[in-house]
Amino acid sequence: MKPEKPLTSASAAFATLATVLATLATLATASPAVAGPAFGLGLESLTEAARPAEFRPLTGNDADLTAYGRLAPDEPAPAAAEAPAPPKKLRVGRTTALFSAGVVAGGYLVWWRGRDFKKFSVNRENWFGENTYAGGNDKASHFVFGYVLTRAFRLGYESAGVERKKALLYAGLAGVAGSWLVEVGDGFVNYGFGVEDGIITSAGALVAVGLDALNLNDTVGLRYGPLVAEIPEDPAFNEFAKDANHYDTEIYTIDVAMRGLLPRLGVKKPGLARYALLSLTYNSKGYGTIRPGQRDRQLGIEVGLNVPEVLRALGARDDKPWWGPILWVLERVRLPFTGIGFRYELNRNRWHGPDFGDRFYGDVTAP
Repeated sequence: MKPEKPLTSASAAFATLATVLATLATLATASPAVAGPAFGLGLESLTEAARPAEFRPLTGNDADLTAYGRLAPDEPAPAAAEAPAPPKKLRVGRTTALFSAGVVAGGYLVWWRGRDFKKFSVNRENWFGENTYAGGNDKASHFVFGYVLTRAFRLGYESAGVERKKALLYAGLAGVAGSWLVEVGDGFVNYGFGVEDGIITSAGALVAVGLDALNLNDTVGLRYGPLVAEIPEDPAFNEFAKDANHYDTEIYTIDVAMRGLLPRLGVKKPGLARYALLSLTYNSKGYGTIRPGQRDRQLGIEVGLNVPEVLRALGARDDKPWWGPILWVLERVRLPFTGIGFRYELNRNRWHGPDFGDRFYGDVTAP
């Protein structure tokens, strides 16, 4: 999305996904019960003449042919097979309906209320290029928040009583459909419908579904992180062109957690390595406040501290009322100064570091 803070982006995604949840709630139904056919070898309808010799009645006490799918002559005929039970009607659980209705109401108030639906526009932003809005950091934001919100909605459906596999499916559908509904809303304001935004937010939602389905959540994850970054004033930049919402103080990561990876590689006792994260990071600086040519796009690799895993070692538990939500949030938030590494500055093709992702490497004093 165009000039907006990630918090606004997250609120928008929550709000627009709401309309999808109302529709998806009708899918949370019991599977229809279908009566299957009775087990048998299909010999009951054969006449004496047509029946093969090996299946004809024997004499004396050897006349029991039930092992061949036929009753003995002196046993009563079986009752007629019952007709298949009619499929159950679709029904929506009360909790699921209330959950969806509440999110729909919140979505309307936060995102759709007050929109002017008279003019629709499309905005192409060209992904992560040097001269794009926010240098692509907004796209990293969409990707991560698509992932986080899909994870949150899966938990919401499960809390509403939907079984896990269906909840995962519905959350994935909500994440993808909601990605595009958010952009439709943007199309009716000055942001414009963002094709790239819809694609990359959907990608984040699909990543969440894939990792969940493969049980890799203990090994791979995505995070958003606030940065304590000081961006210098650029005296050559037009004061009236400044944009306060330029993503300068945000970093986004794809993480590999050693607590999940090392056991999968056969390491039975990972030791202190279980508290480590290996991360690929992305952030930009100076977009909206510094002239072109001196802005930063930083692609980094860093080693970080797995804060939730440290807390678990100290006694925190995911199944506790207070610790559960705290650990869930910390799994998806990179705290400042908890990861250090090297950054490749894409605008000038140089490596920098080590740092915490908070450094600005442009030169505002350059002519």
